[in-house]
Amino acid sequence: MDFYSGQLGAAFERIFASDVSFVMYYAPWDAESQAVRAHFANVARFYRKQVFFAAVNCWQPRGECRQHFPKVQQFPVLVAYVQHTKGVQYKGVKEAGYMAAFLASVLRPLERVRGPRDVLRLAAAHDALVVGFVDLAGPRGGSGFPAFYLASLKLLERDPLREVGVAVATGAAARGELGVGRTPSARLYLWNETLEFPPDQPFEAGALADWAWGSARRACAWVTPPGVKSLALSSRVEEGPTLMLFTPRSMLPGHNWMYKLLYELALDYYNCDGNLWVSELVQYLRKDQIASRLQLAEEERACAERREARATAVPTPPEAWSNGSCAAGPCADCQAPPESCPRDVCWRWAASDGEGAPFPARTLGVTTSMLRGDDERSARAVADAARAEECRWLARARAAHPPVFPRGSVPRSGGLRDLGGLACRTNRTLSFLAVDSQAFGQFAEALGADVLVRRDQTVALILSPQEESTYVLEGGVNRGLLTEFVLNYTRGTLRRSVRSAAAARPAGQLSRYPERGPRDCGLSGDAACVPELTADDFLSTVLDPGKAVVVFYHSPYCAFCHGVAHVYLTVARYFRAVDALLFARVDGESNDLPWEYAADRYPTVLFFPARRKSESRVFPRRLPLTVPNLVNFVLANLGSGGERVHALAGLCAAWDARLDAASARGCLARARAESLRLVARSLARLREAALGARLRPRRPLHARSRVAALLRLQHARDLHLLLGSVNRLAEHGAVFARVRASFRAHLRAVGAAGRA
Repeated sequence: MDFYSGQLGAAFERIFASDVSFVMYYAPWDAESQAVRAHFANVARFYRKQVFFAAVNCWQPRGECRQHFPKVQQFPVLVAYVQHTKGVQYKGVKEAGYMAAFLASVLRPLERVRGPRDVLRLAAAHDALVVGFVDLAGPRGGSGFPAFYLASLKLLERDPLREVGVAVATGAAARGELGVGRTPSARLYLWNETLEFPPDQPFEAGALADWAWGSARRACAWVTPPGVKSLALSSRVEEGPTLMLFTPRSMLPGHNWMYKLLYELALDYYNCDGNLWVSELVQYLRKDQIASRLQLAEEERACAERREARATAVPTPPEAWSNGSCAAGPCADCQAPPESCPRDVCWRWAASDGEGAPFPARTLGVTTSMLRGDDERSARAVADAARAEECRWLARARAAHPPVFPRGSVPRSGGLRDLGGLACRTNRTLSFLAVDSQAFGQFAEALGADVLVRRDQTVALILSPQEESTYVLEGGVNRGLLTEFVLNYTRGTLRRSVRSAAAARPAGQLSRYPERGPRDCGLSGDAACVPELTADDFLSTVLDPGKAVVVFYHSPYCAFCHGVAHVYLTVARYFRAVDALLFARVDGESNDLPWEYAADRYPTVLFFPARRKSESRVFPRRLPLTVPNLVNFVLANLGSGGERVHALAGLCAAWDARLDAASARGCLARARAESLRLVARSLARLREAALGARLRPRRPLHARSRVAALLRLQHARDLHLLLGSVNRLAEHGAVFARVRASFRAHLRAVGAAGRA
């Protein structure tokens, strides 16, 4: 029901009349509210017979909701209301499966414990287990039960998916088997110890919830980021290396078999002193994994039979009320024996005198108004509804993702044979975390594993912030492979996994300005070709000694990168005819580069000069990234050789069509002035080489220097004469072609002289 005008009073009238309600406070303009709307409707269809669902517009300026909750800053807000209690706010993932699992815990917040076997079963199904010991005798459900029930609801706000299980033991026999003599009391079962609720604290809901949540220490845990910027994940992985398992999270309780495998390995890994309780948990988890396939097959078979039976069932005709008389037939007066009178027809057949004769009906002294046939509150109907809900849960979980089981195993190699107590035998101790790959697969992709293309959408990796490294487990995920993975990390034999965008981006893809095909990306038109580098070809490109390389570091999440990309492409277009200068770019988020080549912020422009790669330069961050600033940055770092003259000539040629006559002459004048400076430097080096040759005539070094100086001087003279022969340069003109040919010939001559 949608209260679109913010009628909070009318909404709460319906809420107070319902046992359980789930309310979404929304704003009609809010994008997230619109996205959650479909998920909210799906959950409403799933629980329509058990929960009242309402949506309240809490942004209507004059509406009751806005006036009552004026400080709500973020929408939507989801709250579950249980009759006679305060609301329980849902703070988990706003997706239908997650919300349905939360409501399942609201409807049944407590499990029943009858003995140690139940404790072991529930401890294996949850990361931790809180058990309350209460006596139901007395008013209002006995001493302590209301407080413990409210505490279980309070825990749902902090733990919406019930990772910390909550159970209650009400019988004296159960308390005796578990060694508890005092009621009310509570006990927290952790993976390696058991804690008692302090007897000096009041047995109240708030104190119980704070104690249970604050004392829970888990060997393994699910991580569920809230969907907004937070430190939920970084706070867990920054303390040390972490084994992370990305796998689909089933909302069907007890059906996350991959997580159970990780939980079992974590318990074994941390069991340093051979704790008996931990060993029992490990053995239980192993047996449960073996039986889980058969259990799931049996559940699916039973649900299929149920669907088939319902499809072929004949509707039951309506019956009369039974108030002192039975239906017409052989047991009309309740005198027929049970074998000829169905029990649900003649409800008063209750006892006999030992010879088959029934007691007189009046001696029973009981009448009923139970509706025969379709009474949905009968015991049989309630049990049938419970089975129907289990089948609906199973169908929903399978529709979200097929069940994921560990597949196969591999033999373990020599050395350390298992993980038993390994945490205490190494200083490379791991933490264990699991993440839902369907809801948070982007985290795995950022760490170098495309989980969506993996089998079962499942992948395991080790993240080590101290080493700035990620190690990805290749192949499937099973007990043997995970064990070997952890052992190899402990031995230090794993190789760092390096992300490269080559797998996701076609080879040779270019960033073009304007957009053109690769064949058109030459010296025709206004096309500017900027190759996209990956981790595979980055070093071979930027360390090429024959070229100066300008690299633009960007990220798909960097809005400013998109804003200044046209500046970088414009400058690349101006210098496109310069043979010894390459403009490229790299996605720093999708490619793991060596740390000395990585950028700490985006965008970043790095210049790698030819033959002097160790003298790379970063574009000054104090300067705005504009076309003139970037052009001057490139020219200033090209060095004092012919590269700068060649680049200036290429710049003048690229600008030819955009410059008037005076500007074209000015550009050429700057290039000629640079060529004169090159002539002067070449003459100075020639004199130094000649002087050195006279002082040390037998040293070949001075002879090679003299040859190189002569070649440089000849090249500088040719450039000066060529640039002085015209008033402007054209990119496809004959003079600029001769400038390029002269530069290439100079590079070949210098290279040959160096090898001689």
